[in-house]
Amino acid sequence: MLSNVKQVLLVMAHAADETYVAGGLLAALDKSVKVTLYIACYNDTHDIEALPKALRVLHPHVEVLVGRHNTHCLHEVPVHELSTKIAAHIDYVKPDLLITHCTGDTDPDHCAMNDAVITACRIDRVNAHHPQLILGGEGPSSKSTTEGPNCLNCFMPLADIQKKLRALSFYNTPPSPLIGSIANVDLTSRVRGGQYQSKYGEAYTLIRMSL
Repeated sequence: MLSNVKQVLLVMAHAADETYVAGGLLAALDKSVKVTLYIACYNDTHDIEALPKALRVLHPHVEVLVGRHNTHCLHEVPVHELSTKIAAHIDYVKPDLLITHCTGDTDPDHCAMNDAVITACRIDRVNAHHPQLILGGEGPSSKSTTEGPNCLNCFMPLADIQKKLRALSFYNTPPSPLIGSIANVDLTSRVRGGQYQSKYGEAYTLIRMSL
């Protein structure tokens, strides 16, 4: 599936989310693939400054679009406001693959972005671009279940996650053994890899796929 991907759009609540959610996938993409990252919230100055450094480790061609929501309560922004901006970015980028936060994330900002993406990608948008594949990626605040209606049901096998861990090192990641620490990300990647008979892996929820 990824061999046919030429344009990728990541829709994330905060800087660093892109690395937690899809750092391994980004590093594994062919260098010819164009990646666009939309960050809706920019309330952490350090993470915004660290973002370019992290992205250079993961992929050579990443365009960054930063939203205007300087708030710690992104989930209080009306869904229609978020979805309208996301829809505009989808039509601009025309991605084959769209990645956002997984359904059922425990972080309210992440849930808001997931809801906004689903609204922006509704099939009744006439003369609009519709990504072939929409995935919700696992992060530190995900429920991390492989069962149930919002389960993690797509696995990306990875031979190596050193680029992902190096990219995370630029951010204010919490020290081990807290959730979100580099040590915890390494452990989770090993668990997800084991579920797919690979050394490492990332897990996603399939939101939509067009055959």
